[in-house]
Amino acid sequence: MKYIVIVAIMTLQLLQASTSSKEVCHTVQLFSKSYTAEKERQILDESYPSECKLMHIGSILTMRCGCFETKDEAEKLSLELEPEYGETLVTSTYKYRFQTVTKKVEKVEKVENTQPPIVEDVAEDIVAIATIKEQPQSAKATQKKHKKKHKKKKKHHKKKKNKKVQKLSLTKNSVSEKKEQKTKVVSADKLKRKLMTPYDRYLRLLKSRRAIGKYDYRYKFGAQFSYDIGYVDEANRDYDEEKVRKARVYHEGSFYDRSLFYEIEYSFLNKEYKDVLVGYKGKVKKTDYRVRVGNMKQPFALEQYSSSKNETFMEHSLNDAFYIDRQLGVELFGATRLQRNYMGIYLSVFSNSIDERIDGDDTHYGASTRVVYGYKFAKNNLLGVSAAFMSEQYDGETLKFKQGAESKLTYEKYASQKVKDVDLVTRKNIDLYYQYKNYAFQTAFTQVSLDSSDENPYLYSYNLEGSYFLFGSMKKYKLKEGKLVHPKIYRGGALEFAMRYTYLDLDDGESQTDYNFGVNWYVTNELRLLCDYVISQPTNTKDYDGLLQLLQARVEIAF
Repeated sequence: MKYIVIVAIMTLQLLQASTSSKEVCHTVQLFSKSYTAEKERQILDESYPSECKLMHIGSILTMRCGCFETKDEAEKLSLELEPEYGETLVTSTYKYRFQTVTKKVEKVEKVENTQPPIVEDVAEDIVAIATIKEQPQSAKATQKKHKKKHKKKKKHHKKKKNKKVQKLSLTKNSVSEKKEQKTKVVSADKLKRKLMTPYDRYLRLLKSRRAIGKYDYRYKFGAQFSYDIGYVDEANRDYDEEKVRKARVYHEGSFYDRSLFYEIEYSFLNKEYKDVLVGYKGKVKKTDYRVRVGNMKQPFALEQYSSSKNETFMEHSLNDAFYIDRQLGVELFGATRLQRNYMGIYLSVFSNSIDERIDGDDTHYGASTRVVYGYKFAKNNLLGVSAAFMSEQYDGETLKFKQGAESKLTYEKYASQKVKDVDLVTRKNIDLYYQYKNYAFQTAFTQVSLDSSDENPYLYSYNLEGSYFLFGSMKKYKLKEGKLVHPKIYRGGALEFAMRYTYLDLDDGESQTDYNFGVNWYVTNELRLLCDYVISQPTNTKDYDGLLQLLQARVEIAF
């Protein structure tokens, strides 16, 4: 019996020594991949929230965000990150992974150097108790006192010894660990630089990967260049045409964790200003808000409000006849999320653009409202709906609506409508977007009403569009803001096939129908090759009724 008790207590002590306690917390995992230097380089070139940290766990590369005491806090962050980074995972991790190197070293050393209770002492005490039972009571009492004194001295001596050993080991190991960590970081950075191409190094210089200074300043420079070439069969004549479609540069920056920001974009082709604005964004309870002031796009339609470098076809649909260019004004945006539902609203007031003011055009005023709603069924399966209303006040001006085929290479625009003495223009638009994995479908209806002394025509246009991605990539739609963003292109590129049907009616009998078939090759995230075959049919126009055909291609570089 004596030996069974000894073995049991020794086993218990060994188990206690082997299970060292580590503090854990709840975190949000964006992804988990097997480690390669190429994957790490690609991840470091992308931007992630400041609370996120890239971790090496064995042969796994994972991105985890936040370290929370409760699971509810982590789930709240997961809901915020899911629209931007896809499906996330709430899991648990050790707190020291989010701490600095020094704290991590100290914590590890304390765990390693914490000495468990000495098992031999316990065994000796048990043996002594077992032998004392066989002695007389007086001898047993003296033996017990002697044993207690001996035990106290031994414990006191071992505590002093352990403290000295811990101090020495902590200082030596922390210094060595810091040196090793520095050499590892330097060697890893050297390896990344070696693996990067000259083009990757150049793109890396164009943006700040880390905040600068006490104001948390971040910046980015970029450009967009596109060159079009095509063959046109128009009104019983055919010709080749080519032109530089876009040549723009832009710069954007932010302060205070991206709360205060600005944007500047300039086009060299028409020598005109595009985006010139400042803004502020924040959050009140569950509502995100943003205020922008300057020369910018007005919230109205999906394809009009999205950037051209994120659209499927080379040009807008025929609905473009009713869109307006950038205007100078103020925009207020607010959005909230309830589980899988997203709701946002835009409010805007505007007047003539910077370039219109430079040219001395007549002043007009307007206001716009756009409501967006989004629902996420599952990862890469979502629905987006938006409705917009815009009103513009004119002072008896003459307005002309005209539209050609869905190309900027054609010489003529046959469908047109001219209205005199216009006092008020009202525009309405409805968009629907649905995506299921690599498939995407969108449709839009745009209508314009004019109040004039001459006549009050009713103009409208609608389109239907579908696309399919090969090789794993897919379109990307931002539910919160109701607009298209740049798709994620993996190594090896992607192919996209698309079709679009558009109809335009200008009320006086003039109308036009377009069929557009497109193939896009995304070579990299910055380089895209587009090809469109357009069949256009104007009807009851003053200059031409018939069939137009054109085959056009584009080389587009945007970063």
